[in-house]
This record gives sequence, structure tokens and C-alpha cells, in this order.
Amino acid sequence: QNIHLEGIRSFMNTGNGFVLQQAQNVDAYRCVTDQNEDWGVSASLASIRWENGVAYSNRSGGFRLANTTLELMNSIVHVFHPTSFVYQLNQASAVGSDYNYFWLSTNANIARDDRLKFNYINLSEWQSEEGADIHSVMGDPLMANPGSGDFSLRSQVGRFTPNGTFVSFDTTNSWAIDAGNPTNLFNRETSPNGARINM
Repeated sequence: QNIHLEGIRSFMNTGNGFVLQQAQNVDAYRCVTDQNEDWGVSASLASIRWENGVAYSNRSGGFRLANTTLELMNSIVHVFHPTSFVYQLNQASAVGSDYNYFWLSTNANIARDDRLKFNYINLSEWQSEEGADIHSVMGDPLMANPGSGDFSLRSQVGRFTPNGTFVSFDTTNSWAIDAGNPTNLFNRETSPNGARINM
């Protein structure tokens, strides 16, 4: 219980990126799960807060939940396969999520409710039926080079690479900059930070 994870990247595993079982009050901040052969996060009998993180190109999708509650905030989720989902809900699971950026390839889906055997094929349907992700958006968030592990947001003002190098040669700005929950603190972002947290 009461587990804090920060700045952890789990990638290119033959199974899931993160597996959480009977884990309560898990706080994952700026964590990344990418290019895993199964789910980005697979959780059972757990409660999770995933904030300012990335789930990118995991084969089955972003978050598989069984008897689990998930609070997903200010995060980017990329789903690339026609049978992949941002969320898959099993048994008594609940999602309280908002201010996220969903990047879906053709024919990928927002969510699968295994209890009802029903797919939410688009964001508006998910918002209407579940009341979640009301301020979330869809599109390409314009990350620097996610396939190579650089998930920083492109910025004409400049950004830091994963090894801490400052670069200022981007010709575009990511839509996810200053697009997070306006009530969240932004003081952990390097100045200049726009006075609002990023996704």
C-alpha cells in the first residue's frame, strides 16, 4: 500500500509493462510504459493514480483493469493496433480520468468493457456513457521521437531531451503543452513553464 513510483520507464518487455496486483494507493508520476508485447499497465485488485505519464505503442493497449480503480491525469496514451484499447475494464473496475491526450491509429478504440462485451469506439461515446475524460482530446501530441524513447513535447521555445540536453530546433509546438488540468501545480516543470501543467 501507499506506493510512489516516479520517473520509471518499462519498455520492450515480452509481457506487460507494469503489473500491479492487490496494490492500493499506487501513485505513478512521470512514468512511461512503451512498446511492450501486452498491456502498458495490467492491474488487479488495485487503486492507481497515473499522472503526467506516457503509455505508448503497447501491443494490447494502455490500461487493463480488473477490480481496479484508475485515476489517469495529464497523460498521453498512444494505441496503434485495431484490437488495442486505451482502457479495458473487467469486473468491478472504474476510471476517473481527465485532461489526457489520446493518440489512436486507424481502427483502434478508446475502451473495452468486458462486462458488457462492448467497445467504445470514440472519445465522445466514452465521455457520454462513462462521464470520464471530459476535457481529454484526441490527435497526435507531437512528441519528439517516441519510437526511440524521447517522449518530450516538441517546442519552438526549447525542450530537454531524456539525457538532459536542451534543444531549441523544433519547428512545431505540441498541443499538449500547457494543456493539463489548470488546477494542478506546475512548479515541478522547468521554467519557463507557461504557468500551467503540461499533459
